[in-house]
Amino acid sequence: MRSSGRTVTAVARELGISSESLRGWVKKAAPPRTTDRNPARYGPPTTGTRN
Repeated sequence: MRSSGRTVTAVARELGISSESLRGWVKKAAPPRTTDRNPARYGPPTTGTRN
């Protein structure tokens, strides 16, 4: 998989689940993909608190 270099099929087999299920979980756990090539235009990240 991503960090271990193992295939989804191999990990799914070891866990005793279908590779399709594992692929779905991996896809849901992945950070959202963005097509915005200029995230700086939105300003600096905020901490969620007001001053």
